[in-house]
Amino acid sequence: NLKVEVAATERTLLGFFLAKVHKIDPDILVGHNICGFELEVLLQRINVCKVPYWSKIGRLRRSNMPKLGSRSGFGERNATCGRMICDVEISAKELIHCKSYHLSELVQQILKTERIVIPAENIRNMYSESSHLLYLLEHIWKDARFILQIMCELNVLPLALQITNIAGNIMSRTLMGGRSERNEFLLLHAFYENNYIVPDKQIFRKPQQKLGDEDEEVDGDTNKYKKGRKKAAYAGGLVLDPKV
Repeated sequence: NLKVEVAATERTLLGFFLAKVHKIDPDILVGHNICGFELEVLLQRINVCKVPYWSKIGRLRRSNMPKLGSRSGFGERNATCGRMICDVEISAKELIHCKSYHLSELVQQILKTERIVIPAENIRNMYSESSHLLYLLEHIWKDARFILQIMCELNVLPLALQITNIAGNIMSRTLMGGRSERNEFLLLHAFYENNYIVPDKQIFRKPQQKLGDEDEEVDGDTNKYKKGRKKAAYAGGLVLDPKV
């Protein structure tokens, strides 16, 4: 009973997706490896195709897209500002022990069923016939259902809310994992309740390199300098002729 919309171009498809997100206005975006891969690829394609109103994926209206591709995923979370991100892969790593946290492994261990895997190189051939394309759509729907079922089976949201209430941090950060940050907030609240003044958090930066004898400053700036030629490691060494 699902309705399939046909888009002529990728730009049209992405625009339709953003309009759907804006209309439904979800509080939480759920996915598997959504922070490490899917969300970054989606935003990159939106940027390449120059889709207008890209900020509808979040709740804050913006014009400039943040920098993407960092290891921490800060740019992706910044783009979805106003909506929490629930990555079942991150949650599963904290709640259960598995050999692998790939979607197929999680489906087999948690839902006790098998997931059909379609290789990425075969997806392009799926567009050759309508029957193959419908099979691909059905496969995508099943993956989305599997992800929601895994989230419900692990009680990800209730546990995240409970941990947030105990630690006193932000639920969006709880869903991103990181036990050290939760412990830090827990200790901060404990010190505050005992009337302690907590010092400011220190930011550790890499020490600046000292200028050598042969290094030259650039325009009087000590932070920018040219590296001089290093002396040969074997200067003055005696080279012996090999015996024949």
